[in-house]
Amino acid sequence: MSNEYAEDAESMLEDLHRHAATIAEAAAERARLTATASAAQGRVTVTVNADGVVIGTRLAPSATDMSLSELAESFTAATQEAATQVQRESARLLAMVTANGAPIPRLSDIVADMPELSELLPDLAPASFAPPTPARAEAPDPHPMNTSSGVNIFGKA
Repeated sequence: MSNEYAEDAESMLEDLHRHAATIAEAAAERARLTATASAAQGRVTVTVNADGVVIGTRLAPSATDMSLSELAESFTAATQEAATQVQRESARLLAMVTANGAPIPRLSDIVADMPELSELLPDLAPASFAPPTPARAEAPDPHPMNTSSGVNIFGKA
C-alpha cells in the first residue's frame, strides 16, 4: 500500500473513532431521557423513558371522580404526549450527532462501486398511536372492573 493510501486510511479511521465517540455520548444522553405529560387537567400524569415505556404514573386525588373510560383515555393521551416528547428529544440528539460529527466514510470511498448498506435498507415507518381495532366482535369481559360499564372502583356513588 502506498504512503498516500495509508495516510488516507489512517485519517478515515481517526474520523470514524471521533464519530463513534460522539455517537456513544449521544446514546448515553438519550438513555437518560425521560418525559412527563399530564391529561385531564393534570389529574393523570405519566412518565416514560427514552423508549417511550411507562416508568411512572400518578393520579391526583380528584381522579376518583373520573370514569374508567375517562381514566383509560387520559392514560393513553398522557403516555402518547410523553412518548412524543422523548421522540422529539431523541431526534434532536441524533441531529446533533450528524451535524457535529465527522462524516462516516462511505464504503464506496474505500472500495469503488461498493453499494452503501444504508441505501439497501428500507426506512422504518413510525409506529401508530391509533388504538387497536378488534378483528372480530369481542365477547363480554367476565371481569366487569376491566370495562367502562359504570362500575366505580373508587367506591363513590
